[in-house]
Amino acid sequence: MSLATGGIPQRLRLVNVASGTVVKGDSIRGDLRDAWAGDSDLWLLTAYALHRVSRTDLTVKATIKVPTFRWWLIPMFAGRFVALSQPERVRTPVLSVATGTMKTIAMPTPDLAVDQDDDCLVLSFWAAQARAFDSDLKPARVKRELPLGLTPVRLGDEVIFLPATRDVARNVYPREPSVTWLYPTGRLAAFDLSTWAVTREGTAEGVDRLVGVDSGGRIVAADSAKTLSLIDPRKLSVVARWNLAERAVSIAQAGPTSIAYRTRDGRLLVVDWSSL
Repeated sequence: MSLATGGIPQRLRLVNVASGTVVKGDSIRGDLRDAWAGDSDLWLLTAYALHRVSRTDLTVKATIKVPTFRWWLIPMFAGRFVALSQPERVRTPVLSVATGTMKTIAMPTPDLAVDQDDDCLVLSFWAAQARAFDSDLKPARVKRELPLGLTPVRLGDEVIFLPATRDVARNVYPREPSVTWLYPTGRLAAFDLSTWAVTREGTAEGVDRLVGVDSGGRIVAADSAKTLSLIDPRKLSVVARWNLAERAVSIAQAGPTSIAYRTRDGRLLVVDWSSL
C-alpha cells in the first residue's frame, strides 16, 4: 500500500494484516493504484508511473513512464503482457513484461482478458464490447457486443457483473449532459463465455462494486456507504452482510478470508469473515 498524499512521491509500505507489522520500501511516483504479481517481481501501477519492484524488500528495480492516472492492470497471455486500463479511454497502453516496453492498442477500458488457444480475448463491459488480439497485439477485425456493466469477476466460464446504465455524471456541478458515467442498476448478472449470453440475474440493491472472491467461492461486494456483502454466485443472492466500522474510501486488498480497506484519515482496517 501507499499513503494517500495526493500524488506526492512516497515510500511503499508492505503490511502484514495478521500481525500489523509494516515494512517500508523505496519511493514511488504518486499513490498506488493497482498491483500485479509477475513470476519474479511485482508490477505496481501508480498515479504517474509503472514500477517493477522486488517482492521481498520493495526495492524499485525499474520505473517506466506511462500515461497518468491509469486505474487498474489487466494481465494478458498468461502475464506476458499487462494492459493499463482507465475508464472512458478509446486506446489502452500495454506493457511487454519481457522487454519493459509499451505499445498502445485500440481497445477501450479493458475489464478482463481471457487467454484462448491462439489469441487473447479482451472484454470491456464498460464499453460493451470485446475484441481478440494475437501474440503480436494485433486486433481481430470482428468486435463482439457485451452488455454494459461494472466490476466484472470471472468464475470459470462465467463472468459475474453489475449491469449498468449510462447517465449524466452525478458528481459534476452544474450538470453537464455531455459528461456521462456508468451507474449500477441494483441487479447482478451472470454472463456465460461459452454461449456469449447473460444466463441469469439477481438483485443487488445497494451494491456498488464487486471486489473479489473468497475461499468459499462467494463474491465479495461493497457499497459506497459502510457495508460489505457476500454473494452466492449460483443463486446471485446476498448470503451475508458486514457493516464496516468506518466508511471506506478505497478497498486496499480482497483475499480469501478477509478484506483490507482504507479510511479517509489514511488508516488500514481489516474485516475477517472466515467465521461467517
